[in-house]
Amino acid sequence: MDAFEEAKVPIVLANPLKNKWMIQKSAKTDKIDAYVLARLLRLNALHTCYVTPRHLRGPKLLQRHRVDLVQKRTKAVVALRDMLERLDLRLSDSGSRSICGPQCLDWISRQAAGHIEGFILRQCVDYVRHLNGQIDEAERKIAVEANKSENVHLLMSLTGLDYFGALLLDTEIGDWSRFPDPYQLVSWVGMCPRVYQSGDSKHYGRMKKDSNRRVNWMLIQVAHSAIKHDPKMAVLYERARRNHPYAIAVTHVARRMIIVAWCMMTRREKYRHVNEAMYRKKLRKLKSRCKNA
Repeated sequence: MDAFEEAKVPIVLANPLKNKWMIQKSAKTDKIDAYVLARLLRLNALHTCYVTPRHLRGPKLLQRHRVDLVQKRTKAVVALRDMLERLDLRLSDSGSRSICGPQCLDWISRQAAGHIEGFILRQCVDYVRHLNGQIDEAERKIAVEANKSENVHLLMSLTGLDYFGALLLDTEIGDWSRFPDPYQLVSWVGMCPRVYQSGDSKHYGRMKKDSNRRVNWMLIQVAHSAIKHDPKMAVLYERARRNHPYAIAVTHVARRMIIVAWCMMTRREKYRHVNEAMYRKKLRKLKSRCKNA
């Protein structure tokens, strides 16, 4: 894509989910797909996707790389816990709360449990340590990229959103102005239910699944923190909690937060109910993280 842009070749990214209903062929080959896509493009009937700007592709890839590393570490920790259960070792004896912490990993590596079991245990510990180092290095690089972005500094004024979450929102959404109103962004994120309508009958189903899962997950995490530290969001949660279970009430808060984020970015202003002390603390943490990078 970078090479095409340098050569000034126009790029159109087709949406495979929406275009597959228009490409119904008994014989499906690359040549037939290319021919049909070219015809749809000529007729201006091709469903396209948003192309991330070039300056955001690197940070976006870095964010996704960090998420992949955390998922790998989670699998490694599950394998490590399985080995500890096999050997009847308790983490409470290590004196550390986190199994990924250096104190707990040192304690596990000192446990002698036979030739084969000890070998596997040491390899699991070494793998977790290796992933810890890679995640820490990736987070320092993310902090450097986040400190360069003015959008990240604005989004960090939102309660519960640190530099990692702010950069993830900014890189995944890209151009905030491509959504004419915040409710289209809510639908893109997947914070609204499906609508089934026939005539005057209308029924709301479950939440949309064809959405950006990373942004959806991040907003849910931010909503949990906002309920505890933001009085405005706490009132919204309590009102939603009267008629809905806990998970749906948290989704209501996350939906309101993405609407607020859209208003902040389009108007270029901070969160109106920002906690200044907490906001300055987050900025100091970001600068300190950049100095250690």
